[in-house]
Amino acid sequence: MNSILNQAADYIRRATSKAQFELYATERQGVDLEAKDGKIDALESSEDQALSVRVFQEGRTGFA
Repeated sequence: MNSILNQAADYIRRATSKAQFELYATERQGVDLEAKDGKIDALESSEDQALSVRVFQEGRTGFA
């Protein structure tokens, strides 16, 4: 998650001082397990990270 937040911070530092920002960051970790006949058949782990940026500047809105 830190790398995503660092990227957002770099973007904000480069922007003009008149811009306002809204940041939304999420991180999710999960484990899926399937069992058959009392034994583990499949095991999968996952991790997702996301960052949304909304910029308000000179009466206009942009997002990414």
